[in-house]
Amino acid sequence: MITQAWIDPRRIDWKDGLNPLARPAWTAAKNQYVNESLNDPLTFALRQGPAEMGLYPVPDEANSILPGLATFDQIITTIRNAWIIGFSATSQQPEGFTVQITAQGNPIFSKPVHHTALQGTPVFFCPIPRALIVPELAVRLQNLSAIANNLQLCIWTIHETETP
Repeated sequence: MITQAWIDPRRIDWKDGLNPLARPAWTAAKNQYVNESLNDPLTFALRQGPAEMGLYPVPDEANSILPGLATFDQIITTIRNAWIIGFSATSQQPEGFTVQITAQGNPIFSKPVHHTALQGTPVFFCPIPRALIVPELAVRLQNLSAIANNLQLCIWTIHETETP
């Protein structure tokens, strides 16, 4: 029995790297939060414009479990002239973690923020996007739990596509 409505494959933009219909890993059954985020009307509208979106997860899957009270630092290289438009964050432990991101030597947040402040339904879209002139972000995550915590921050960016 088919439980999903049929979608005409001619209506799917298979070149859209963030199209949840084109990526089996992003189905609602496999990754509910990313699927909801990519189907959000604002995200859909951004994907339809002359721009490309990027998702930058921190930490990578191999380092996603941080020991109790540990700090994790990572340098993310984005595309030049990208804009940070949002965040999504998850934590297995209720204590969560804090985030500080530095771009061009300037912190994006005035102080480290708790991951719950970066959660929307399920993406937190920035009230004012942040331009990244230099495509490098220093990200620091601090596990607030006394035990190991499976956590992840995802930085959502957008940049203008080059016109031929």
